[in-house]
Amino acid sequence: MDRSSEVCKLGWIGFTAFQALTPEGRVLVFDFPETAAVPRGWKEGDEVDILNPPASTAPDATAIGDRIYEVMHKKSGEKFRVRHPEWR
Repeated sequence: MDRSSEVCKLGWIGFTAFQALTPEGRVLVFDFPETAAVPRGWKEGDEVDILNPPASTAPDATAIGDRIYEVMHKKSGEKFRVRHPEWR
């Protein structure tokens, strides 16, 4: 199972979404599912690893192009999952 990964820095963190900034200057915005949120203690500027499993390995993907992204906090190792990122 091949997974691509990108180390980013957290930008703003809101109630319904959060922003990740790539070293190349791309801005990634991820919407939270209803029950998800960035874990406590994660702050703007922290490094996170955005893991993108291939579409065929996302067990709960419900539509074409729907992917599950796993976000790992580099400092603590904590992880959570988000779906439907908005790439800007």
